[in-house]
Amino acid sequence: MKPAHVSSLYRVIVTPCDLRKPLRMAFVGAGSATEAQMTVAGVVAAMEHCRFVDVEARVYGALSAQDLIARRANADPELRLFEVGAQGRSWVEHPLFLLDEPAMLTRKWVRILQGVKSGD
Repeated sequence: MKPAHVSSLYRVIVTPCDLRKPLRMAFVGAGSATEAQMTVAGVVAAMEHCRFVDVEARVYGALSAQDLIARRANADPELRLFEVGAQGRSWVEHPLFLLDEPAMLTRKWVRILQGVKSGD
């Protein structure tokens, strides 16, 4: 079963400008993968006080939520959005939620953190 809100949700990879900082995954609502990457690049450019063209190449790998749900293994389809390792053994560590209503995904991510801390 796919949650209704995933039809326009994308996960995009953001490489930091300072390679000592962690890789980020941004969740954004968009009409296409290209639009998702451009939106994320614009927001990251503003956050880092950089030019868009300096950020654009560091934003890549947009996957739709539908693709992520179909490819991943977790029993909870929404938790599949956060899987990054083989068979759900690794999770997104530094999400950036660029959504009108991020609460549901934020709660899911917190649930993952609670499981990691408890050893689940």
